Amino acid sequence: MYENVIPENMANKKIVVVGGGAAALSVVMNARKENRNAQIVMISNEHTLPYSRCGLPFTIDKEISDTRNLITQKENFFKIINVSVRLRSQVVSIDKDAKTVTYADENRKETVESYDALILCTGARPFIPPIPGVEKDGVFTLRTMEDAILLNNRVKSAKRAVVVGAGLIGIETAYALKKAGINVALVEVLDTILKPLLDAEMARYVQEKIERQGIKIFTGRKVESIEGQESVNKVIVSGEEFPCDILIFATGVRPNTELAKNSGVHIGERGGIKTNDRMETNIPEIYAAGDCVEVMHRITGKPVLSQLGTSAVRQGKVAGINAVGGNAIYKGTLNASVTRIFDIEVGSVGLTEWQAKELGIDTVGVAIPWKTRAEYFPNAGELKLKLLFMRENMRVIGAQIVTTEGAQGYVNLISLAIDKASTASDLVHLDACYSPPVADVWNAVSIAAELAMKKT
Repeated sequence: MYENVIPENMANKKIVVVGGGAAALSVVMNARKENRNAQIVMISNEHTLPYSRCGLPFTIDKEISDTRNLITQKENFFKIINVSVRLRSQVVSIDKDAKTVTYADENRKETVESYDALILCTGARPFIPPIPGVEKDGVFTLRTMEDAILLNNRVKSAKRAVVVGAGLIGIETAYALKKAGINVALVEVLDTILKPLLDAEMARYVQEKIERQGIKIFTGRKVESIEGQESVNKVIVSGEEFPCDILIFATGVRPNTELAKNSGVHIGERGGIKTNDRMETNIPEIYAAGDCVEVMHRITGKPVLSQLGTSAVRQGKVAGINAVGGNAIYKGTLNASVTRIFDIEVGSVGLTEWQAKELGIDTVGVAIPWKTRAEYFPNAGELKLKLLFMRENMRVIGAQIVTTEGAQGYVNLISLAIDKASTASDLVHLDACYSPPVADVWNAVSIAAELAMKKT
């Protein structure tokens, strides 16, 4: 991935990191690992040190008992690795010629900070549709630790909630609210849930599982207005009233690119900061990483937004290494994802069938039911796997998995198979492990691949 060779003139290089999320933390950790003498400054508008945004939904039902437990590194860590952290500070401008940034602290006092290399990890912000009533009390997003604290306080007295958006965050939030004892309705404007991750038949399978747990899901429905005096008490969804004490928008995020754009950094066709495989922008010594960037998809070669924690830390690693004089490459993304919802795990990697169709790729897809362990073994769980192959050469280009356990193993296996251009034949001959309490004697990947070959 990279070569650890620091040119002598880079030894005391000063880097400034704008942002305080997963990408920014990865930048400073890997920059310090790569170059012991570099000066490192991190400027963040957050009120706390870097934390895991991905864990925020799980604080609602107290599965994670305290939001502070999400803080990944404490203050002493940054002292040990000699990184200067400026919290509650907003970078307002970049002078690319003078190589300085100007930031304002919480008292609006402005400070100019010089840099040799600048890494933009400005993240993304929630998208809230322009619906009448969004300003009312009881309307939330779930993006920051402050959001989670406010929402969790409201949950204590709430009885009914509506979650708008059935992507990963929306479903995880609905799940946590239900576990917290709240009646939940989940509203999605698209025709299926988890649209970017799953094809229709897999999405319906997941929806049935969720609805059995008492969450009502309404697809193809649109929120038209939010009602109530000062606080929300109902929403109008495609003409129907939905009473609620809490309304949560989980309708996606948009990259924060204004600072970059105003500085002359190019913005790509997907709306993120345009970067190359070194996470460099078009301006020398300005890098970018995380939710604010767009990167190459490993299958299509086209730019995509990959707003995942795993993508953020990998991009941050590459940007941090290169910013202090090292040499690292980011190969692009397959958007490998996984989550847990009640008693099932859902995972996806690569392309879905509908995405492939939009790209003009002719595919062969196979979905099969299977068991997580030997069928006769106690507590053997259900498993449904879908594999997708490119018809012209039978290379695997995608997978979707719904199971009671072990979803991450399937996602990771197919992620590697896609990266190595594995074919259906390769997967048929997979030398998989077996033990009755752990896995079935026949691996679902091999079975699905063999069935796919028979369809050609």
